[in-house]
Amino acid sequence: MLASFGIGFQSLRLKRKRLQCLREMGDTLALWACELSGKQTPLPDLIKEGSLNASGEARRFLLCLSDSLSELGMRCFSELWINAASELSLLTEEERRELISLGKQLGRTELSRQLTQIDSCRRFFLLRLEKEESALQNNSRFLLGIPAAAGALLSILLL
Repeated sequence: MLASFGIGFQSLRLKRKRLQCLREMGDTLALWACELSGKQTPLPDLIKEGSLNASGEARRFLLCLSDSLSELGMRCFSELWINAASELSLLTEEERRELISLGKQLGRTELSRQLTQIDSCRRFFLLRLEKEESALQNNSRFLLGIPAAAGALLSILLL
């Protein structure tokens, strides 16, 4: 029975880590939009600075991207971005595609278009975050209760 409860707890923990990842990515993109529009900070500087200041999955993404910037002359930026995005295991395939779509626009279009793309991607992550936070609040009792009940039922059946 404790094992079943542990499975439910692990599932809840994973969902919370995923929410944190969505929040971190949204925060990183909001910071980028401010830096690009206000100071017009070059993208490589944003990536390097972000890799030092971000946390969690966003930091891992930016570290991977920052480490690969030395290959920029040999490989295109979007390829480096795609490789870094593939490291984000907590994102769904659709969320990863949204992030990859952003990477294909960065550095290739005029600043206003890049800012629009960053904002669109940020809003996408924030919308996902809101939906999943709401679902987690509504279902958190079930994430712990159902495995525990299944474990109790299994214990009864084995006796």
